[in-house]
Amino acid sequence: MTMLQALLMAGTLLAGSWEVTDSGEWNQAEYVAGGDGVEEMHFTGDGNGKSAMRRHCVLEPDSLYRVGFDLLGTMEHREWPIGTPYVELPFQRLELWEYPTRWRCFVKLCRSPLDWTGDGYLEIGQENHTGSAAFRQVTVEKLHPIKLTCGDDLQLGDREAVFGNTLYANSELLDGRTAGLNRRQELAGPDASVTWEYRLPGRKFVAAEWRINGRNLRLEASADGETFLPVAEHAADGKSYRLPEGSLGGSTLFLRLRAGQEGPGSFQFSRLSATFDGPPLEARGRSFYAAETPETDRVTLSFQQLSGGTSTDHYRLIGRVYNPTAAASTVKPELVINDRAVFRGETLTVGPQEQRFFPLDFALPESGDLTLNLQADGAVAQRAYVFIPSLYDASYGALLPGNDDNLTLWTADAGWRVGRHRSLPAAEAPAVKVALAKNEAESVQLVLASEHDQSDLQIGLSALDNDAGGQLPADTVEIRMVDYLFLPVATDRQGAIDFWPDVLAPLSGGITLRGGENQPVWLTVRIPAETAAGLYRGTVTIRGAGTDRTVPLEVEVFDFALPDTLHCPAMTSLQKRYIEECQKAETPADKQAAYDQYMQLMKEYHLSPYEITPYAPIEVDWQPETTGGPAAAVDVPVDFSRFDAEVERVLRQYRFNRFVLELPTPPGIDRLNEPLTPFQERMIADVYGKINRHIVEKNWQEIAFVYVWDEPHPSAFPEVDACLQRLRRYAPDLKLLVTPFWIQRRWEPNLDIWCFLSHHYVEWAAQRCRDNGEELWWYVCTGPREPYAGLFIDHPALELRTWLWQTWANRIDGVLIWSSTFWCDANAPGYPARDIYRQPLVINESGGEFGNGDGSLLYPPRAAYDPSVRVPLPDGPVPSQRLAMWRDGLEDYEYFVRLQELLADRGSMLPPAERRDCEELLTVPEAVSYDLFAFSRNPAALQAHRLKLARAIEKLSKMNFPENH
Repeated sequence: MTMLQALLMAGTLLAGSWEVTDSGEWNQAEYVAGGDGVEEMHFTGDGNGKSAMRRHCVLEPDSLYRVGFDLLGTMEHREWPIGTPYVELPFQRLELWEYPTRWRCFVKLCRSPLDWTGDGYLEIGQENHTGSAAFRQVTVEKLHPIKLTCGDDLQLGDREAVFGNTLYANSELLDGRTAGLNRRQELAGPDASVTWEYRLPGRKFVAAEWRINGRNLRLEASADGETFLPVAEHAADGKSYRLPEGSLGGSTLFLRLRAGQEGPGSFQFSRLSATFDGPPLEARGRSFYAAETPETDRVTLSFQQLSGGTSTDHYRLIGRVYNPTAAASTVKPELVINDRAVFRGETLTVGPQEQRFFPLDFALPESGDLTLNLQADGAVAQRAYVFIPSLYDASYGALLPGNDDNLTLWTADAGWRVGRHRSLPAAEAPAVKVALAKNEAESVQLVLASEHDQSDLQIGLSALDNDAGGQLPADTVEIRMVDYLFLPVATDRQGAIDFWPDVLAPLSGGITLRGGENQPVWLTVRIPAETAAGLYRGTVTIRGAGTDRTVPLEVEVFDFALPDTLHCPAMTSLQKRYIEECQKAETPADKQAAYDQYMQLMKEYHLSPYEITPYAPIEVDWQPETTGGPAAAVDVPVDFSRFDAEVERVLRQYRFNRFVLELPTPPGIDRLNEPLTPFQERMIADVYGKINRHIVEKNWQEIAFVYVWDEPHPSAFPEVDACLQRLRRYAPDLKLLVTPFWIQRRWEPNLDIWCFLSHHYVEWAAQRCRDNGEELWWYVCTGPREPYAGLFIDHPALELRTWLWQTWANRIDGVLIWSSTFWCDANAPGYPARDIYRQPLVINESGGEFGNGDGSLLYPPRAAYDPSVRVPLPDGPVPSQRLAMWRDGLEDYEYFVRLQELLADRGSMLPPAERRDCEELLTVPEAVSYDLFAFSRNPAALQAHRLKLARAIEKLSKMNFPENH
């Protein structure tokens, strides 16, 4: 066996040794042979140069490759332009914008062009990166995509689905056949192209809309793959086009991109929605990526077809066993998933030079990255890779007692997205259970399912009693319905084209069930601060025609209370324009009343809006009377009366712990970095001095801050400094906040609050803030996307709760999400409100995508989009599952704060070993969050640690100091 054959059988196409291609005094590449046999490649950079290594790799045209590697790195600082570590095949460079400080496995897919020829290589290294990067366990595998067979002959892959009479397909370059692309994946020549093929056997495409985002592209479509008709000359950004009738009418549809007339074409994404004839269908795609195995003289197993429903966890594999030997062989195939679950097939006898096909049924109950190994003793195995979105996770939940054919009830943690069609759980639970502190809210899901349609089911709650005679009234528990939104575009690979739960709608009337579907009910328990601790028991009842069910509900109240105002500030924007428009508020009184409803919800979820006095600003008369010469002092009239009254009302009523102080500017001046006339300078000095003194007199200087600049580019740093200098000169007691998009060592502004993008967090920058006595916040805005914790509907619901655990782990003082009411169609003139129930995806000004639910953690009432309703809506905002997770994370953060305070105050009273155990609880377990990239999407570990925190708090709270303390 040759060396290349051995490498192939080990699952990698790499051959030969690593060769240094770039290395020098300032940018170094070094090979390290580890003592455990694991080779490592180390690279350092000074931000202006390259260090790299290269290795031979067997590559073929029109093929999909999986590049896998472990990476750890450091970032000394970020300058502009910015470089990164990278991996590169001859036809594609993959830049690595993540910097794990501990080894983490990365996987990247790329496709070779149709016309690829020549020798191949894999190069790794860094270019213009300031810091270090280390690689190990580097592999390259050729993959064969297998689309899931849905029904008899319909095959759908990742990012493809059929709902009703529409095929939805969200494509990337690696999904199609490519030709002539350069290393940066640009369509660089007249023959360069990308082609996608879609098939619906037995149906005919009758209409289609194609949305494309890119630059300088020629769009073409065909019904047969031979004759292509022009669709459009696409100049730039994102736009939708109708396909010509001549490209429709068949069961296949081809879409092709070519470079336009203005040089290379670039491509970001393709979105197809194509309608077809015949009865409606419902099918969700999935791609399994099987690693190709070399031909050998041994019995070989391989994946041939995969079928089943992706709404459940059950699948069927059609496998092939081939015996190239001269003697019969007995084989018992088995499928091993992530080295844990094993599914075995029937024993097969395969004759000489014979192949046989066999079925093997299996389940994929867990979500995330899964590796499937098809194997048997003495046979060459084949593996396949698949990613299961969290919506299809079937590993959680518990059946409740008393289920029958008419109605099945089960319960699930609030951190799960319950798919409409996911299978019933195997575990059982005696009751719906919630555990929480006094003055806290915690939610749980009660899931209703039936094999047939039911309507007008009524749900009710009893009071909850404890053994000591205490009682929680029934209205301690709030009931909401979990509504689903159809997402035709996935935000990233965590998502899927499907109906996703997120809206926590008010319960009005009865519950309607559709046969074969889950319907979660959202139960939120809110415990008053004066409630006695203990275990409270009550019931939930569901009644309707032929249904009368009662299930136990247990609420444990911990023996401590959370404060009214939590330690971790959490802020978001409430954009009054869209609140007014969607609440149909026109008069000043109606507008204020509508805005108050949203501030009330903010209070209930421990959030502070940026804007607490949108209708009562500080009023300035910028035309003061002046006397004296050109340098005379000015006295600008400033009226605080309406502003003061509103701030006092809002703080008293809603107890917000921070707000943004909107500083007025003279007419014609937008920002304080702009050149000012001497007279304008004197006016600003006078007005800001008065505001500064007034805020101090009101004792608001610790909760009010000025949001100076949003995401300044490094080129704008001098302008930001000019703003900061003026503010420090004229209003020295006001807190100043900036959200720097890039982090640089050379920029050291005089700030009170730094607020970084969460995925741009680096420890050296954070520590500099701490050393300077500055507050350290972080935020999410149109990202980050997978693998980080984010705010998207089609991400695991737990992520925003986990984000607050990461906030504690990284010693962050506050959190911010850019908006909760961005109900705007930014791609339409005038930015009108959009129906976010029908269009949850945010499309920006240039036709790009911000992601599903980005900036919209709240929903307006559905009547907002009813044109027949013309009066102000009495119903207020509707929360989301994501908002509830953010609230729960803020309350969890408070558990850590409370335990830390108690240990500082009473820890000396504990035995040393017990004190160490309590101190260890202040560290976020790796099972909850290993780092910013790797964290659990399963709430179990988080809930287990939360309970340990609660028990430790209870114990320390009850301890009494000795009399001589």
